[in-house]
Amino acid sequence: MDRSRTSRSWTAHTLVPALVGLLFVAASYSSPEKTTTAEPTSTDGQIVFLRSDRGDTQTIYVAEADGSDERQLTGPGEYCCLLRLSPDHERLLVMPGGAPPLPTQGGVLSVDGSEFHLLETSDPTLNLVPHAWSPDGERIAFQRGSVAIVTVATGAVTYLNVVGLAAHPSWSPDGRHIAFTRLDPGPNGAEWQLYTVRADGTGMRLRTTNPLWGGGVSPTWIAR
Repeated sequence: MDRSRTSRSWTAHTLVPALVGLLFVAASYSSPEKTTTAEPTSTDGQIVFLRSDRGDTQTIYVAEADGSDERQLTGPGEYCCLLRLSPDHERLLVMPGGAPPLPTQGGVLSVDGSEFHLLETSDPTLNLVPHAWSPDGERIAFQRGSVAIVTVATGAVTYLNVVGLAAHPSWSPDGRHIAFTRLDPGPNGAEWQLYTVRADGTGMRLRTTNPLWGGGVSPTWIAR
């Protein structure tokens, strides 16, 4: 009998930092005798998420962790793209919806949807996409073609010494380092590689195991 082999190749692409929603999926298994559904181990707390219509108009909702008491927090298209919860669980990083005039810098929305303000920086001409809170909630890492850090209280901007197109910054649990991806040239074309750098911009190191294969995108630190 002939057998065919199918090879699969994975190519990393640029990911727009848009969070379409947070989904909790209960795995179900069926048999002729019975059907069982796996339940979450905990239903404490709430889930905040984005819902998009077919025109990609996004609306922010919140629900209890068991799926009950779903509530709409914002109007359709009012905010979009990001839902980054602050360490104190009181604020969300979001982007203005629609087609806001440039430059756009993103802003902070209270978790109940009642209050929003744009992030003010020391350079109002910057076009910045907020991406990650520092563990202490005092700084926000932005992707700006490269990586920048804004101090929330003062608006001061620090540019990390990252040459090239970098994206998807993620803080280490102790707030001392940032992981990110950078688009580097390679023998098979440009590939996203994983890097880390200190929060002051020094000590950048390539972390991809095999640079020829590519490192991937959207790194996230996990505390041990």
